[in-house]
Amino acid sequence: MMVNGVDMAEDITVIDGGTAPFAIDSDCMLFFWLVSRLSSACDSGTIAGDAQRLEAVLTGALEDIKNTTAAWTRKRFELMTGLLLAIVTGPNHALDGFIDRGFEAPKFFRDLATAWRQLLNPNGRAGTDGPKRLKEDGVTPDMM
Repeated sequence: MMVNGVDMAEDITVIDGGTAPFAIDSDCMLFFWLVSRLSSACDSGTIAGDAQRLEAVLTGALEDIKNTTAAWTRKRFELMTGLLLAIVTGPNHALDGFIDRGFEAPKFFRDLATAWRQLLNPNGRAGTDGPKRLKEDGVTPDMM
């Protein structure tokens, strides 16, 4: 299925030469590919339009993560990591337009930072509760 020139049904492949610590069928990689492909489909050549479409994709992805039932799960960590990977390594040109022209870009990045802060430090105070809890949930040091 093609969406704006992007093959949404293309096979999922490894990134970074296969050195990423996540399996190809992990929630992290599946979410990365979903957000990355949707982001690529936003790229039509009009900066403002691309920014609006990318804003909807990224905001929707973050809302899905926030609506994940348990705050302390490996799944939430993997989804957050997949979203972050899609933002920084995704093959899309709409990100520049989103940062420059996206009305909600500052809010999105604040919300993303807040979600990471809540995941890593749920009690809102300094300490090691977050990483310890993630480790108990199966997040290994090579993933952090």
